[in-house]
Amino acid sequence: MLISTEAFRAATIVRLHSDVINSSNHVEVRKGLMSLLLPGSRILVDMESLVALDATGLGALLRWIRAAEHAGAQI
Repeated sequence: MLISTEAFRAATIVRLHSDVINSSNHVEVRKGLMSLLLPGSRILVDMESLVALDATGLGALLRWIRAAEHAGAQI
């Protein structure tokens, strides 16, 4: 799994366990992130292990951020 979560105070920490988000794994990453969006949720994304991000990966993250805004979640 490319994503794990951990509760921390009033937020959820999301850790990405991949050094790259690209066309080969962006769908799995996006689906995992989308499943966390609940109204009023607070999400902190830990990208410490991320080394590279191609246009497809960046697009997936930007779509997720827009979806979070519409869902009322805080990133």
